Amino acid sequence: MKIQKAYKYKLELKPEQEKILFGWLSTLRHLYNSALEQRTVNYDNFRKSMTYNEQCHELLSVKKDFPWVAEVPSQCLQQKLKDLDMAYQRFFKSLGGFPTVQRRSGAMSMRFPDAKQFSVSTTKGKRKGYLKLPKIGLVKFVNSRDIKGAIKNCTITRNPSGEYFVSIQVETEVLVLTRSRWSNAVGIDRGIRTFGMTSESECLEMPLVSIKAAEKKLEKAQRILSRKKKKSKNFKKQCLKIAKIHQQITNIRKDNLHKLSHNVTKSHSVVVLENLKIKNMSKSASGTLEEPGKNVAQKRGLNRSILRQGWGEFERQLAYKLNWSGGELIKVPAHYTSQTCPECGHVAKENRNKESFECVSCGFAGHADVVGALNILARGHRVFVCGGVGPGLAKKAKLGKISLKQKPISA
Repeated sequence: MKIQKAYKYKLELKPEQEKILFGWLSTLRHLYNSALEQRTVNYDNFRKSMTYNEQCHELLSVKKDFPWVAEVPSQCLQQKLKDLDMAYQRFFKSLGGFPTVQRRSGAMSMRFPDAKQFSVSTTKGKRKGYLKLPKIGLVKFVNSRDIKGAIKNCTITRNPSGEYFVSIQVETEVLVLTRSRWSNAVGIDRGIRTFGMTSESECLEMPLVSIKAAEKKLEKAQRILSRKKKKSKNFKKQCLKIAKIHQQITNIRKDNLHKLSHNVTKSHSVVVLENLKIKNMSKSASGTLEEPGKNVAQKRGLNRSILRQGWGEFERQLAYKLNWSGGELIKVPAHYTSQTCPECGHVAKENRNKESFECVSCGFAGHADVVGALNILARGHRVFVCGGVGPGLAKKAKLGKISLKQKPISA
């Protein structure tokens, strides 16, 4: 099976190279914002949106009027307009919000869509490689792993903390493992105190101590920023320090999530998760002036704990890694998973008492998170085989009729 895969490396730029790249990225950001404004104004005046082809035809006149735009490779300029057009298409398909202005303080990127525009040279066994770019020459990067596959394009990114990275996309052939579907399936119950608990009683941990320590540094740095004069040199220096702490927290979380998702997909072919609406779960409870919210501080702390875990990123990583290995990710309804007895199916609020579970009907006892993972795995079986969620759930959760089919859907 052919897949698209990306290898990300950190760039080690010389001062003159960094100056050129920053100028290109700023030009592309300005082009994106100007094209967005042009589309918005055109629609407000004529009730008609501009297309990518119309804006692309105007690039020639823009280069004549603004010579500094012509310094950027032409395909990178066209790709930035394609990015804007893609953002509009996603908005019209209800896959994202309306395109917003790109800010200098945020992440900036540029893409070379054709592999003929650049070249990559590495030495096996050495931790350095070179990326040859037009108008710049050889750029050194940290060769942390070998590139496998046919190179298609590359994207250069500058994060808010000022670090530069290159992401090289390749097309490669992977061997899909033909593993037995449910011989090594697992259900995972995601939580706040512990990141997750599997149906095999394995605890998945997130390094919350390191994250909370970095968050304390962030809180102190933000207090210092509040005492700086806005737009002063010291204010900008402090903003850079805050961006670096944010990047440190992101790196800690992503590193751990990649390790956890790799270990899970390596040993299991089917993973079952709850279909959590994370955006709704982490909504603010502040309310409005007319109807102020209740327990706002407690809800704010809960939202912070939910977002700190990175549930959505973990789910995304599981999905593509299972796809590479021939596995499957199944999502099931999350209703009453921690209140349902896995033995008799009795659903009651009294079954769970904090982290312990004891069924009031049959007396089954166990850890509440393990019981939740067992119920998630059982629902995954029912969804895969029968296309339903099974008895004991539909009546209370109002999910429709209970499926009574005993054959797989494909039959």
